[in-house]
Amino acid sequence: MNRDDKWKKLTEITDEYEINPDLAKRAIENHLAKRNASVRRKSVFGDKFVSQSGSVAVVSDRALGIVAAVAMSFALVAAVIVSVCVLSRDNTVYFGDESLRIEEVENFEEFVLENNFDVKYYSQKAVSRCAYIAETNEIGYLSQDAIVITEEGFDNVTLSIQIMKNAKFNAFEKYNDLDSSLQIEDLSINYSLTVNKNIFVYNAIFTFNSFDYYISFLTESENENILSWHIKNLLGI
Repeated sequence: MNRDDKWKKLTEITDEYEINPDLAKRAIENHLAKRNASVRRKSVFGDKFVSQSGSVAVVSDRALGIVAAVAMSFALVAAVIVSVCVLSRDNTVYFGDESLRIEEVENFEEFVLENNFDVKYYSQKAVSRCAYIAETNEIGYLSQDAIVITEEGFDNVTLSIQIMKNAKFNAFEKYNDLDSSLQIEDLSINYSLTVNKNIFVYNAIFTFNSFDYYISFLTESENENILSWHIKNLLGI
């Protein structure tokens, strides 16, 4: 086996074993303990053993250095990968906030048309953004912050539309625990409602034309149909 084959074999270790960041530290400690034991037996075996053990120690040091470097490198790479995204068993990719690049979109209508997205959005004045996957420049989701005029006043609304399929984003974690549901024609909506000092906070998720929509808004309206109104207003139904 030549040097390249040995290196390939060594790097394939991570395919069979879980990476442990403490591996290098434990290996060094074990090696030093064994080498100290060899030195203590020097008086019994004489100079010949010392010479041989010295050679073994040099070779061992070199091998240990390679193993430690590989272990640390793979541990570092693994830590970086985990901080960016995680692949689940069902091939869903989970993206953390640090794996995204958020850019403001000045002309949202033009942006949607250019990318041929069949989505509903707020055409009135809103702050619009696009979340790109930093490593690949793919579009993860779109978002808007808008003030929507209702029959009872103004509501602050945040709308997000997920573009990337088979993906989950840390930004949508607050939509994980939705304990209520409603039906608008063929549309199923899951939502939650909390009240804080006469301010009603709605979080809702639904799927329309194969896109997942996340909508969150604050309102002073006590109208129990306010969520339905906002969704119908957005979709034009």
